[in-house]
Amino acid sequence: MTVADSHPDPTPADVLDALLAPSGNAVVALVGPAGSGKSLLLHRLEALLGPTHHVVRLSGAADRAALVAGFEIPPPPPRDEAAVAAELLDQFRAALQRRAADARAACEEAAGRGERPPADERAVAETHGDGLVALLDGPTKDALFRDTPRRKSPFRALVRHAAAGEGEPAEFAAADFEFPDVNSARLADPKAQRYVAKLKTNLQGERAAAAALMNAARDAALLALPAAAEPPDPFAAVREELARTGRDLVVLHDDYVPGLLDDIAATDGPGRCPVRVALATADDAELPTATVFTLGKTVVEVPEPEQVPEPERVPEVVVAEPRREVDAVLGALAVRLGRLPVPAPDDVVHFLVAAHTTGATLDLLTPGVLEWLWAHGLTTGFRVRAP
Repeated sequence: MTVADSHPDPTPADVLDALLAPSGNAVVALVGPAGSGKSLLLHRLEALLGPTHHVVRLSGAADRAALVAGFEIPPPPPRDEAAVAAELLDQFRAALQRRAADARAACEEAAGRGERPPADERAVAETHGDGLVALLDGPTKDALFRDTPRRKSPFRALVRHAAAGEGEPAEFAAADFEFPDVNSARLADPKAQRYVAKLKTNLQGERAAAAALMNAARDAALLALPAAAEPPDPFAAVREELARTGRDLVVLHDDYVPGLLDDIAATDGPGRCPVRVALATADDAELPTATVFTLGKTVVEVPEPEQVPEPERVPEVVVAEPRREVDAVLGALAVRLGRLPVPAPDDVVHFLVAAHTTGATLDLLTPGVLEWLWAHGLTTGFRVRAP
């Protein structure tokens, strides 16, 4: 990938500026892991684009049909049947002349060897080859073109097949060479007169031979026809239509897969609108030249260090001091009464230690201690004994 420009953590406005660069075609790539906001950013871009842009939203492996959705692409005009008929007749005559020339050469080679030529080759060289060419040169061809309730014209079916690709190539039958409505006297070519007169008689074998020779020339005639013009690419037609209306095409592609940009580049040309592509991908390795915007951060997993067991610790022996015991008592009392512990005078400390161990004597319950206990709501739960 060739990076034209790279920006981390862009805003929709940043991406829009790069997408609508005045240089024409533009490719903007949003690169980031799943959940980094690529699709959301494409959605916001779609909302920001105005009516001067035709927006197509794609997802995954999209084809050209998705790019032209919403446009009516007219089918290519069919080939002119009159021109196809004239060309087809020329190719039939050329194919028959080649076949007749080959038959005459085979007859001459057989005569040179002192052999009798095969009957089929002699019939083509002496009668059918030149006769069918003469038949297709004059009014008799109209009988082959004419559709009647009795039979369908094989020539007309061949013309339709060559002009519009309809149906299968028709085959000639012996009955196609009866020509009951053709006056041989009207034919200027004597060969055509004699051949039509011969085919109009009740000679089923002759008509079957003519049909077989025409069927053999049919494939060569169809292959020799000039190829029909290729229909225009639908996507190219859409770009031309947008260019006529002064709009650009913007393609917003989620989950980009390779191939889309090649399809777009294949339709570049004069008279076609610019195509601006914003695509989302987790990997930028398959992208061509593009302006890249990086979203989010890739999470790199770091292996946890191997845990080493800590050495066993010997518990410390703590000797509680009297003051710590009193603080513990005060804390327990305060928790029980919903109060926090507070500092106490020494005489109160002596009384509490004695009251919670062997029992406090009355001389320890001085007026000051009693007042402090009353002030802090501690009036019950003490052991007091006589001296």
